[in-house]
Amino acid sequence: MARPKQNVSKSQIARELSVSKGRVSQLIKAGMPVGADGNINLERAREWYTTHVRPRMKPNSAPRERGFKSEAEGYLWCLFESLADHPAKVPEVMAELGVCDPDVVERVQSRPAVLLENFNAILAAI
Repeated sequence: MARPKQNVSKSQIARELSVSKGRVSQLIKAGMPVGADGNINLERAREWYTTHVRPRMKPNSAPRERGFKSEAEGYLWCLFESLADHPAKVPEVMAELGVCDPDVVERVQSRPAVLLENFNAILAAI
């Protein structure tokens, strides 16, 4: 007997994946499957997330394991680590964060490790 499909809202999937609703919207834009009614099949979403997002996270980079004060802080660190590994993505991510100063974007893209080196100062500024 086949299991019934379990469709959930963005809020529910956010809780299941331990991310924000805004992050769920980003994941949907990135290709997470969503139904015509706007609900998300829980099983398919977990599978997509495991296949497309988790492999890009570095081992032992989960926020709680790294001792961050909040989950958001930990995921920001993971984003900065990812940008340090993929500097070509810096302009796109900086634009999404609302950073439009071309000098800042160029400095970060030319030396993305600066994000990690100045993590606490950046955190204090936001």
